[in-house]
Amino acid sequence: TPTLIVFLGLVTLTALDAWRENPRILHIVIAGAALGLASLARGNNALFALMAVPFFQMHAGSASRAIRHGLLFAAAVALPLIDVTVRNTLVENQVVPVAANYAAFYVGHNPGATGLYAMPSFTESASFDKEVWGTRDAVSEKLGRPVTLAESAQYLFSEGLRFAAGHPVEEVKLLARKFYFFWNRTESPTNLNYYFAREYSPILRFLLPGFGWIVPLGVLGIVLTWPQRKRLLLLHAFLLVPLVTCLLFFVSAEYRITAAPILIVFSAAATGGQ
Repeated sequence: TPTLIVFLGLVTLTALDAWRENPRILHIVIAGAALGLASLARGNNALFALMAVPFFQMHAGSASRAIRHGLLFAAAVALPLIDVTVRNTLVENQVVPVAANYAAFYVGHNPGATGLYAMPSFTESASFDKEVWGTRDAVSEKLGRPVTLAESAQYLFSEGLRFAAGHPVEEVKLLARKFYFFWNRTESPTNLNYYFAREYSPILRFLLPGFGWIVPLGVLGIVLTWPQRKRLLLLHAFLLVPLVTCLLFFVSAEYRITAAPILIVFSAAATGGQ
């Protein structure tokens, strides 16, 4: 899934850059559709649609075109999301937007939160059955009634919000820790870990640079290219999506992997690339 998300995200960036050079409707539709599909794979990608608003304002050439093309882009992003939401509603007889697993918010905001993925005390293991259905069963037992996955997620999301509101000092500490972990060279140990994957892929073993290389070079590249920030707005916005996601939820390899191609581009700038 993370690999597909990275690909669709890069299609979005490429199509929007093509629109900047030649503002055709087709470019907008391709960009929006790719981002909508990426958002089906992980809902946080829809954040990029909001961050792209200044891009249309800067490069549309007129306010009317910025509004028209911006709305078309938003519609193309929303179409696959609406389609799946309608399907979920028909199946579940209640509104379930895209997926019910926004319970992940609780993992990043609870008394045992570490800033990384740390299973709640009521989750037996990270296997799919235990993590998803087992958590739902634990919530059902706590509430004393059967609940759906959507209801379980809603309950855990509200519990996470309650913890965040009631423990502001702990939340600030967690925020600082997540920010640090996002830029750290070491990945959170999951089976979606780049370094874990290298153990099983000969091709990846030849790609020696990891986050320990591309983060400092990438940050340096951002600083060096800051005078060109208007032209590079899309890259900055795309980098913000995984960062904001990790700060809101928790840091994991699969959440921050979409930052890698952007940091590689800025790393090239830091080493003399154009």
